[in-house]
Amino acid sequence: MTDPRLARTRAAILDAATEAMEAGPLEEITISGLVERAGVSRPSLYQHFGDLPSVFRDAAFARLQQRIALIQPPASFESTGQWAAFLHGGVGGLLEHLREHAVFYRRALHGPSGRELSASVVAFLSTRILEQSPLGARIPRGAALRPEDRVAAIAAGAVWIITDWLGSDFSGPDAVDAMTDRIAALLITLSGAESGEPTA
Repeated sequence: MTDPRLARTRAAILDAATEAMEAGPLEEITISGLVERAGVSRPSLYQHFGDLPSVFRDAAFARLQQRIALIQPPASFESTGQWAAFLHGGVGGLLEHLREHAVFYRRALHGPSGRELSASVVAFLSTRILEQSPLGARIPRGAALRPEDRVAAIAAGAVWIITDWLGSDFSGPDAVDAMTDRIAALLITLSGAESGEPTA
């Protein structure tokens, strides 16, 4: 069982890091300032994370996980329209969150632990697509391309495109609605769910 005190300390550090990453460039964030903001000791930070880049990575990853967890599909899909509505709502809501906090995520993805953050997100999305998303039911089994490889390619492609999009002005083809359509098309096409409607 996890010690609740350790969990609270870790959460306090991540909350403080999130606030600091929203407020200014990563290079201006110091361990001293972060532990003061979190109300914890330096040894506590080192115990949980080891260094600042690890804090940055985990703060961004935790925030993204929390937002993705809000995307909950219905128990079943009875029509193509319901499937399309789920994708547009889920992807669109996530992209709106990313747009709203674009500076935060740009700093994290282009910071000293950006590569590790991207890898963590790809692994997380791969597992979620395969095990929880309705797309998982449409991934072909028994083909030369393993389902795990297919979803890894889908997740990596989506992360790459969205990372680039975070540097845009979010207008025209980069508006949230337009990007939602692009990502939804990518998910459906690359997963093999060409009909847009997964089976039960």
